[in-house]
Amino acid sequence: MPMYIRPRSTSKAFELRVTHKRLDKPGYASLDTREAAEALGNRTLAALERGKLPEWLREPARRECKTVADLVRDFLNISEMAGSTQDVLDNIAHCGVL
Repeated sequence: MPMYIRPRSTSKAFELRVTHKRLDKPGYASLDTREAAEALGNRTLAALERGKLPEWLREPARRECKTVADLVRDFLNISEMAGSTQDVLDNIAHCGVL
């Protein structure tokens, strides 16, 4: 069965599962209505038959892992905080402790 739609147990949404020989694993999406799920499923299957992979099924590019010090530096650049907290985070980011 290339397309399966079922109601979600925790909400009023519907889950769409699409399987196809061109997919390594099934694609899943949650939609508000059964009609929206059917429409997306039909468009997806038609695109797959034409040899195209819909955007919602593409895996996002993996980002490079950052160190804790890099994450702390990023956090310091976007957040305001108490001076004492900033001092501690500055030390962590610049000492190379982590």
